[in-house]
Amino acid sequence: MTLDGGTGPASAGLALTIPDGALADSNVTLTIEALSTLPRGAVRAWELGPDGTQFTEPVVLEADYSHFDLPPGVDADSLRLAVYVDERWVPLADSANDLDRKIVRATTTHFSTYGLVPDPKEASGFGATWEANGVVVNASSPMFGELFVSPVDRGLKVTHLAQPRSPTLSCGIAERSRFSPPPVPRVC
Repeated sequence: MTLDGGTGPASAGLALTIPDGALADSNVTLTIEALSTLPRGAVRAWELGPDGTQFTEPVVLEADYSHFDLPPGVDADSLRLAVYVDERWVPLADSANDLDRKIVRATTTHFSTYGLVPDPKEASGFGATWEANGVVVNASSPMFGELFVSPVDRGLKVTHLAQPRSPTLSCGIAERSRFSPPPVPRVC
């Protein structure tokens, strides 16, 4: 049995393939719902229901990311499928990214919230702008900085040279990204 969450920007095309006999109750109605409000760290996320449904053997999840642009700073080769547990993403052990087809594939034995998440990324060096996994930090003047963003954590460390006026920082979320911005000090 194949359950398709649709294609296009709204759902990112999540499909589920269930082997014959893997679902004990054939009368249960299975659903894939694309989340409009994403848990921090996800590029896309879906609620597979009913939540908690168990399978007797692994089912295949396939997330198609060919129908949308990734946020600035997110590399396609870093995308993995993960399950949302205790307010953090846990990558699925067998998650594999087919870069040619733009599909991330993994297996699971239960329903929950699943997401397409990038591996942790860091941007550092001297400059006025740092981008990592869809988070953009801009400084009013060049300085040394390090930005770290992952599906479960983010951080910002900046050092500026002595100047008559302290630089200011602004942090924003890159277009189409759902990351929460890291805490940014008003003065470095």
